Amino acid sequence: MILLGEKDIFIEINRLLEDQGMDLRINDMDELTDFLEEYEADESEASEVYEEIRELYDQLLMGAGMW
Repeated sequence: MILLGEKDIFIEINRLLEDQGMDLRINDMDELTDFLEEYEADESEASEVYEEIRELYDQLLMGAGMW
């Protein structure tokens, strides 16, 4: 796993969303938490990238020093 800084993680999250054609940008932890809560059990297009975004969220929570 490549270690990313907080800014890099949000850039990657937004790239994943853009690649899915979603008109959504996530810029902070509150927005990220809201996204994860909203799409956790969703079967929409977001579910395809949910797991990848969840892993990035976990990395933000734990901090790069934990990896």
